[in-house]
Amino acid sequence: MKYQYRILICLLFIISGCFAVFSIGQISADWRRWGDMAIVGVAGLTAILLYCMATYGNIWLAYVGYCLVRVSYQVLMTVASFEIVKYLPEDAFALIFGINTFAAVGVQSLLSLIVNTILGKKISDLKLRYYEKATKFEKISHWF
Repeated sequence: MKYQYRILICLLFIISGCFAVFSIGQISADWRRWGDMAIVGVAGLTAILLYCMATYGNIWLAYVGYCLVRVSYQVLMTVASFEIVKYLPEDAFALIFGINTFAAVGVQSLLSLIVNTILGKKISDLKLRYYEKATKFEKISHWF
């Protein structure tokens, strides 16, 4: 029974992410001008959502926060990819995005290994991990 909610949440953020990306694609915006502000907004929203998810013990708030974080990430990555593609020659698409995907998966795997093995023993409290991630996204939003 508990896995049904996880499946529904995954379905919800995939469908809402598709609609959000399609909606953003219909907007004619100068992303070179507004791109940094979008990164600040998404990182700030993510920090707030992670902080709220860590502070309040409500599972439904965690599900909604997770969906919003995933949808905002999908939209931001789609816009970034589209902006990169506009300035690349066609024969470089596969090379650039292949290397980018390979590097992203490698870094993600390395960070997961570090967090789950080395830091996981030191930070066993789940709320503390969410506070740590919220602080990381807050720093990203201030940095930009």
